Amino acid sequence: MCFIIALRIDKLEYADDVALLDGNAETAQERLSLLNPAANSEGGLNIAAHKSFLQHVKKMQRVTRTTEEDVEKMDFKSQCPDPLFSCT
Repeated sequence: MCFIIALRIDKLEYADDVALLDGNAETAQERLSLLNPAANSEGGLNIAAHKSFLQHVKKMQRVTRTTEEDVEKMDFKSQCPDPLFSCT
């Protein structure tokens, strides 16, 4: 017999800290709008806007090594005549 268990975590909590995981900013705003009054009335907690932030997370794309050919194709605003000296 085989069992497949799907688990979706939509919040992480520790003491008076919480991380809400949502698929978009609108859903996060709706959750915060509902959470703040409930947290205040149920536990005397308030969301501190100055300590709150939004972090976008997305799948990372694989990056390949830069080759000499890639560098030659780049359009630089200035070129250094000698690689031992830096230009500004």
